[in-house]
Amino acid sequence: PDDAPIITFTTRGMEPMRGFPTFMSAASKVLQSRSDAHVVIAGNDTIHYGRKPDGYDTWKAKALAEITFPKDRLHFTGLMRKSEYARLLRRTNAHVYLTRPFVLSWSLIEAMASAAPIICSDVAPVREAIGDDLAARFVPNHDPEAVSDAVLACLGDANGAQKMGQRARQLALDTFDVRVCFRALETLFHNTIKV
Repeated sequence: PDDAPIITFTTRGMEPMRGFPTFMSAASKVLQSRSDAHVVIAGNDTIHYGRKPDGYDTWKAKALAEITFPKDRLHFTGLMRKSEYARLLRRTNAHVYLTRPFVLSWSLIEAMASAAPIICSDVAPVREAIGDDLAARFVPNHDPEAVSDAVLACLGDANGAQKMGQRARQLALDTFDVRVCFRALETLFHNTIKV
């Protein structure tokens, strides 16, 4: 429904490195607490880092077998066209970005630029990108309870979540806009050539 709260998770692969098992446990708790909420997961059911879970071909298969979900409110889109993906990020009421201390994904910057209210891992690369407790809710990486509590807090305070998303968007524009990045790169090259 158009007025349904949406929780999003986007990923190239559904695996522990990207926090997928933690998210699935948290999503189950959110869906049990909010009968009007829907969870939308965009991405491939693949593993790029690590191994298969014991007894299952994929982490998605393991989650669906071991965790209870209302199936009519859990949606897997697969990979999306860029325009659909952008629309999803603009529509979300809470976007969850989980990762280990590793290379930051562009999907975090895209969510920030879309003014999505973000719940994210409290790890160094994410702190470096956002760095502002007013622009996101930081959670421990492997704590489904903390993730679900943060999502429910966003859903319960639409005005606060919107302000948080706007703050994240402003940070993205100030830091990651192509014009800002090109000026910084030009300055780096200019200073390097002068040496």
